[in-house]
Order: sequence, then C-alpha cells, then structure tokens
Amino acid sequence: MAVVLRKNASLNLSKSVAALTTYRFGLSWDESADLDAVAMVVDENGKLFPPVENNMAYYGNCTANKFGNAENPVPGLTHSGDARDGSAAGDDETIIIDTTKVQKDRIIIAVTSYSENGPVPFASSVNPVAKLYDDKGNVLVEVKLDENVAFSTAVEFVEIAKVNGDWTVTNLTNPAGNSENGLTDLLAARS
Repeated sequence: MAVVLRKNASLNLSKSVAALTTYRFGLSWDESADLDAVAMVVDENGKLFPPVENNMAYYGNCTANKFGNAENPVPGLTHSGDARDGSAAGDDETIIIDTTKVQKDRIIIAVTSYSENGPVPFASSVNPVAKLYDDKGNVLVEVKLDENVAFSTAVEFVEIAKVNGDWTVTNLTNPAGNSENGLTDLLAARS
C-alpha cells in the first residue's frame, strides 16, 4: 500500500524503512506519449552539479541507451533506458537509486514528456503514474500525473535528501514546464 504524501510533505526513509539504501523510481503509462524518467543530483540551492552528464540520469545518459555507454555515468543512479510508447507491462522506465553510491545528498526525481510535433501534456497520455518503491517493490509514494499536473510536460516528482544524517523523501509534484521537450524545461530550471 502506498504512503500518501500530500504536496510538500516528507517521510523519513531511514526511520520508516530501517537500513534501506536502495529505492526504485518507476514510471508507467499506456500510450499516446513519450514520457521519460529523470533523476538529478542537485546542490543545496537546487542547481545541478556540473558536469551535468555526471549528475543527471535520463534516457540519453544511461547504460541502456542508443549510445551504448559501457558503464553507468551517474554514480548511484541507474536508468533502465528509453521507452517511447508505454507498451511495457508495469513500469516503462525505471531508475534505481543507491544512496550508498550517490555523490551528493540531494536528488530530484522528475518526469518529462517529449514530442517533435508540439507539447504533449500528461493529460494527453493514458494512465501516467510515477511511483517510488522500496527494495522489495512496495510503493512508498505514488502520483497520478494526469490528475495532479495534467497540463505540464515536466514535473518534479519527489526529492530524496539526506537531512541530519537520515534520508527523507518529499512529495514535490511541482509542474516544471510545458514545452515540447520537458527535459529542456528541467535543465533551464535547475542549471
């Protein structure tokens, strides 16, 4: 059963799920859009650490991409690769977050939409859902994107951060853009 975190509410992961260091972000949808899972390592001001390619896991920067990266370019963040049509059973794209390997203490998990033919907001996709799981597959946080950020093409889903030695998750659900490539909106906001 998912923990329902209202917007801006936090959950202490270190105390709620003792000794857990690995999480999985899952993004699923059924059709009509090309959605993408993104994880960004950010500083205390919320800006991406340079260089971006070492601190942002997304469809173009992972071992399962068309460029054939030999190893994961972002320590602690492993992206599953690009799914373009939402046809997979279950999650279409995932990012594994290993808090023992990330190099900084703050990660923003986001979802973007991409189209070459104009913006495709989340409301145009079928059943778009973002989830954060523990290492056993239990849902910790879930957001239905067509309800909560329907007219956006980029949303900052959750923040995972180390606060006073404990890892916490905060439900952001912040719309972050509405262009045809939501990833460019995220980069503009976080660079």
